Amino acid sequence: MIPVATSLPRPARQRLAWLTGGMTVKKTPIFHQHNLGAAAAACGRPVKDTISLFDMNMTDLNLVNYHPVFHADHAHRRPKNIVLTGLVFAPSVGDFDKDIIAYMTSGPRHSILATMGSSGTEDFLFEAIKAFRLHKEDDWKAVVLAAPSICAVEKAQEVAARDPRLLVTQRFIPALTANALVDVAVIHGGQGTVQTVLAAAGIRIQRQHWKPKNIRNAVRTVLDNPGYVAKARALRDTINNLDGAKTAAEVMWNFILRDEKI
Repeated sequence: MIPVATSLPRPARQRLAWLTGGMTVKKTPIFHQHNLGAAAAACGRPVKDTISLFDMNMTDLNLVNYHPVFHADHAHRRPKNIVLTGLVFAPSVGDFDKDIIAYMTSGPRHSILATMGSSGTEDFLFEAIKAFRLHKEDDWKAVVLAAPSICAVEKAQEVAARDPRLLVTQRFIPALTANALVDVAVIHGGQGTVQTVLAAAGIRIQRQHWKPKNIRNAVRTVLDNPGYVAKARALRDTINNLDGAKTAAEVMWNFILRDEKI
């Protein structure tokens, strides 16, 4: 139901939300976080049940790994128990294969990385692959990560149809390192993607418009407009100026010390 609803006009979505609000709360996964509930129970939470979005907002300390610059306008309205720490990235574990690096950096052609987040689907990935093959005159090289959690690499390779411009792999690719080597990243993401678009360093394509032609046009727009590169560099500098992991650790430590004093 949710994917269909997102393609409706805004007035229709608002009306539907009003009519089905109670059912949505009961069915939407965000209101029933089973893994968080299990983790909380393991830490001593007396209620052995799932945790909802509302439960999380009612905690004594709520760390959100958003960058504060995107929420500065309403910082004065933010509850004291919610702290924006900045972005937190998982450390890369594993080696970046040299042949993939060589492919990304070889020759004068533009390089592209396509990868899906944890909520991505094989259909999203396949549409991106089709976009890279849409026009023969697009002289670029694209690395497509077909992670096992998204699809079988053989299925993605079948969609790529041995196009010499595409390297489809299921091998480990460290995101931060790879992103620094390519000209454009085509991704299905959440928070990081939205923040990139807010900074005008990228183009957001809505689910219902995620089609090869639209993806290809967005890639060409980014490649042909130097303004996107400038904005991306500015966003990178903004993110790197704040150590999200360190900030989160300091906030938690100070909270624990304060609680002990009480």
